[in-house]
Amino acid sequence: MFASLLYAIGAILLRRLSGVSVMNLQGWIGLIGMVSVLSVSFLLETGQIDALVASSWQARGGVIFSALGSSIIGHGGLYFLIKRYPVSTVAPLTLLSQIFAVASGIIILGEVLTTKMILGGLLTFGGVAVILLRQKKKSETRLAKLSDEK
Repeated sequence: MFASLLYAIGAILLRRLSGVSVMNLQGWIGLIGMVSVLSVSFLLETGQIDALVASSWQARGGVIFSALGSSIIGHGGLYFLIKRYPVSTVAPLTLLSQIFAVASGIIILGEVLTTKMILGGLLTFGGVAVILLRQKKKSETRLAKLSDEK
């Protein structure tokens, strides 16, 4: 819940940010994230270089996909949309990542779709539906007030 709260605050602050391109923002986020994670890793862990040298092409490919696919394309696209559309319109689209994650786990890794996963998904989508319906009702009420004033 705390991560969701921080994401919501970040999305709202990002929407208000001006004069910074999406790719410039992604570059700074990546640089700061890399420096902080590498610093903590070198302070608290050992054997990172050996593990990197011994890693498989699949592991390296996963890291590259995460950097390019997720960070640059995925988050860059999300930030692009947040800068141009209301956060409340863009936020429900992020639910697609959970659908793709679960589907990929089932298809690629052979994971089993459980009742808990289905119920969790339905609960999440139900919460988003409530938010969207409330927003739609607020918008309709606002439009009705505006047309009454004219």
